[in-house]
Formats: sequence, C-alpha cells, structure tokens
Amino acid sequence: MKKIISKLIFATVVALGLASCSKTDRNIDKIAGEWYFQEENVEVYVEFKADGTVALYQNISVTDGANDPRYRLYCGTFTYDGENLAGVYSDGARWAYSYQTTVSGDNLTMAFTDNGKEFVRTYVRKTIPFTVRKNCTEPLKSSAEEVVPFI
Repeated sequence: MKKIISKLIFATVVALGLASCSKTDRNIDKIAGEWYFQEENVEVYVEFKADGTVALYQNISVTDGANDPRYRLYCGTFTYDGENLAGVYSDGARWAYSYQTTVSGDNLTMAFTDNGKEFVRTYVRKTIPFTVRKNCTEPLKSSAEEVVPFI
C-alpha cells in the first residue's frame, strides 16, 4: 500500500511540474539570454530575460562620432510565441516593429517589414560587458530620443 501511495504522490508531483511549465515559458527560453548586433552606425546589446523583461543597451556614440562608447539603456517587456517577437518600452511606447524570429545555435535572426521592404538582423549570443552595463544612461522617454531605440 505504501508503494502505491508513494507512486501516486510521485506521479502527481511530476504532472504538476509539467503543467506549470507552459509552452510560452519554453518559447521564451529559446531567446532568453544576452545577444549582440553590430552594423554600420549601430551597436546593440540586448538581454531577454525568462520573466519577459528586456534590457537594450544601445551605443549612442556611434551616431555622433564620439571616441568613447556611450550606451543608453532601454528597458521594457516582450512577448514571444516561438516565432513572433514584440515588445513595449517601460514608458509605454511599443517597439517600432514586431519581428519574425528564428534561433539557430548562437544566432538570433529577427526579420521585419518596413514600407513593403523586408529587413533581417542577425544577433549573436554574447555576454554584455560589465563596462556597458555600468556606464549606460537611461532615457527620459524612448520616443523623445534623438537616437531611436533599435528594437
């Protein structure tokens, strides 16, 4: 009898554990982590957290020609269903685009359409340097910036 009860308890715990791990959580786990993107005049580190929050560190000195890198921190939340990624900044402004995404190894590909033209950005998994986190400034509002947030 004790064996049956202990098996039932074990089965219940396993079932509850599986039920608490939703599909959305598993999807977010695919992109959770730190990513880096760079191209001409753009350098961005982004961290997608498992709790649905995001931190974007954008190099703002790239656009004004300054020698010392200066980063602006934009925070917010995101939703991800395994394919579509969208978000809102902490000031309530929506991201400029929703993204079709794929993750392959250490690459996160984000595609979007603007005025009928498709754009693709590939981020690589990369740890955000301590100096970037330490020396960043926060904007007053994401929409009131001279430098538009990159995501």
